[in-house]
Amino acid sequence: MKGVLKSGFYTLVDGHIYFRNQVIKMRYELMAEYTVSNFDTSDVFNKYNEVLELSANDRVKTKSPLNSIQSHRFAYVILNSKDMVPKRVMLMPYLHERKIFLNRIKKNTEYFYTSILHTS
Repeated sequence: MKGVLKSGFYTLVDGHIYFRNQVIKMRYELMAEYTVSNFDTSDVFNKYNEVLELSANDRVKTKSPLNSIQSHRFAYVILNSKDMVPKRVMLMPYLHERKIFLNRIKKNTEYFYTSILHTS
């Protein structure tokens, strides 16, 4: 955890640290207690590894994800591990939000769409 924070290559949004292919949830309710010394690091920081399904040759670019606050999504740049060239971009909704976003109808169109953010 210390190495992640010292690196500065993470994105912090609403108590969740997004770092490469990991998400670390900070348990603010436990940190606020006076007896925080009784908790282990694994109690205060819930770590989720491999949140993206990647092939063996894929790597997440350092300083990913890119945060799109307007669309409530992250963009992960996936690199080919052999030559470290960008291979594709993966979009992922915020894991910390449990909301449904109704997007405005665009002019001159006859359709609408709904974004549903799902967390497990």
